[in-house]
Amino acid sequence: MTTSVVVELSLPDRGLHPNARVHWRKKATLTKNYRFSACVMANVAKPLRMRPWKAATVLFQFTFRDKRRHDRDGLLAWMKSGIDGLADSGLVKNDADFTFLPVEIMPPNKLWPGVRITVTETT
Repeated sequence: MTTSVVVELSLPDRGLHPNARVHWRKKATLTKNYRFSACVMANVAKPLRMRPWKAATVLFQFTFRDKRRHDRDGLLAWMKSGIDGLADSGLVKNDADFTFLPVEIMPPNKLWPGVRITVTETT
Protein backbone atom coordinates (compact mmCIF):
# COMPACT_ATOMS: atom_id res chain seq x y z
CA MET A 1 0.00 0.00 0.00
CA THR A 2 1.37 3.37 -1.01
CA THR A 3 1.00 6.19 1.46
CA SER A 4 0.90 9.83 0.31
CA VAL A 5 0.56 13.21 1.95
CA VAL A 6 -0.62 16.25 -0.03
CA VAL A 7 0.41 19.72 1.14
CA GLU A 8 -0.84 22.91 -0.50
CA LEU A 9 1.13 26.12 -0.02
CA SER A 10 1.13 29.60 -1.42
CA LEU A 11 3.95 30.39 -3.81
CA PRO A 12 7.19 31.30 -2.03
CA ASP A 13 8.12 34.97 -1.88
CA ARG A 14 10.13 36.21 -4.88
CA GLY A 15 12.99 36.93 -2.50
CA LEU A 16 13.52 33.17 -2.04
CA HIS A 17 14.14 32.55 -5.74
CA PRO A 18 17.79 31.70 -6.43
CA ASN A 19 18.05 34.59 -8.93
CA ALA A 20 16.73 37.16 -6.44
CA ARG A 21 19.09 39.72 -5.02
CA VAL A 22 17.88 40.52 -1.52
CA HIS A 23 19.59 41.49 1.71
CA TRP A 24 20.64 38.43 3.73
CA ARG A 25 18.54 39.44 6.73
CA LYS A 26 15.38 39.77 4.66
CA LYS A 27 16.07 36.43 2.96
CA ALA A 28 16.63 34.77 6.34
CA THR A 29 13.24 36.02 7.56
CA LEU A 30 11.50 34.88 4.37
CA THR A 31 13.17 31.47 4.62
CA LYS A 32 12.19 31.02 8.26
CA ASN A 33 8.55 31.97 7.62
CA TYR A 34 8.09 29.75 4.54
CA ARG A 35 9.85 26.83 6.21
CA PHE A 36 7.55 27.16 9.22
CA SER A 37 4.44 27.34 6.98
CA ALA A 38 5.48 24.18 5.13
CA CYS A 39 6.09 22.38 8.42
CA VAL A 40 2.71 23.37 9.85
CA MET A 41 0.79 22.45 6.69
CA ALA A 42 2.59 19.08 6.45
CA ASN A 43 1.75 18.35 10.10
CA VAL A 44 -1.91 19.13 9.37
CA ALA A 45 -1.92 16.88 6.29
CA LYS A 46 -0.14 13.83 7.68
CA PRO A 47 -1.85 11.14 9.77
CA LEU A 48 -1.61 11.39 13.54
CA ARG A 49 1.24 9.49 15.18
CA MET A 50 2.85 8.78 11.84
CA ARG A 51 6.39 7.43 12.03
CA PRO A 52 8.93 9.12 9.75
CA TRP A 53 9.38 7.35 6.43
CA LYS A 54 12.80 6.06 5.43
CA ALA A 55 12.49 7.66 2.00
CA ALA A 56 9.93 9.50 -0.12
CA THR A 57 9.35 10.89 -3.58
CA VAL A 58 8.21 14.49 -3.92
CA LEU A 59 6.16 15.99 -6.74
CA PHE A 60 5.73 19.77 -7.03
CA GLN A 61 2.78 21.07 -9.06
CA PHE A 62 2.96 24.83 -9.54
CA THR A 63 0.00 27.01 -10.47
CA PHE A 64 0.60 30.61 -11.52
CA ARG A 65 -1.76 33.49 -12.35
CA ASP A 66 -0.60 33.70 -15.96
CA LYS A 67 0.94 31.65 -18.78
CA ARG A 68 4.49 33.02 -18.51
CA ARG A 69 7.23 30.44 -18.91
CA HIS A 70 9.13 29.31 -15.83
CA ASP A 71 12.47 27.58 -15.39
CA ARG A 72 11.66 24.20 -13.81
CA ASP A 73 14.99 23.73 -12.06
CA GLY A 74 14.70 27.29 -10.71
CA LEU A 75 11.26 26.39 -9.34
CA LEU A 76 12.72 23.39 -7.53
CA ALA A 77 15.48 25.56 -6.02
CA TRP A 78 12.80 28.14 -5.07
CA MET A 79 11.21 25.47 -2.86
CA LYS A 80 14.33 24.83 -0.74
CA SER A 81 12.86 26.27 2.45
CA GLY A 82 9.60 24.41 1.79
CA ILE A 83 11.52 21.15 1.42
CA ASP A 84 13.26 21.81 4.73
CA GLY A 85 9.87 22.47 6.32
CA LEU A 86 8.58 19.10 5.08
CA ALA A 87 11.55 17.42 6.70
CA ASP A 88 11.00 19.42 9.91
CA SER A 89 7.46 18.03 10.10
CA GLY A 90 8.79 14.50 10.46
CA LEU A 91 7.64 13.05 7.14
CA VAL A 92 11.13 11.64 6.62
CA LYS A 93 14.11 11.35 8.90
CA ASN A 94 16.30 13.53 6.68
CA ASP A 95 15.54 15.63 3.60
CA ALA A 96 18.45 13.85 1.88
CA ASP A 97 16.03 10.91 1.62
CA PHE A 98 13.72 12.80 -0.76
CA THR A 99 13.71 11.90 -4.46
CA PHE A 100 12.30 14.70 -6.62
CA LEU A 101 10.07 14.01 -9.59
CA PRO A 102 10.10 16.47 -12.51
CA VAL A 103 8.34 19.73 -11.61
CA GLU A 104 4.89 20.13 -13.17
CA ILE A 105 3.36 23.45 -14.18
CA MET A 106 -0.43 23.37 -14.08
CA PRO A 107 -2.83 25.56 -16.10
CA PRO A 108 -3.09 29.17 -14.87
CA ASN A 109 -5.46 29.98 -12.03
CA LYS A 110 -5.96 33.64 -11.12
CA LEU A 111 -7.75 32.75 -7.89
CA TRP A 112 -5.18 30.36 -6.40
CA PRO A 113 -1.56 30.64 -7.47
CA GLY A 114 0.34 28.18 -5.35
CA VAL A 115 2.12 24.86 -5.16
CA ARG A 116 0.70 21.43 -4.42
CA ILE A 117 3.29 19.07 -2.96
CA THR A 118 2.62 15.33 -3.06
CA VAL A 119 4.96 13.31 -0.86
CA THR A 120 4.78 9.54 -1.36
CA GLU A 121 6.52 6.95 0.78
CA THR A 122 9.05 4.78 -1.04
CA THR A 123 10.58 1.57 0.12
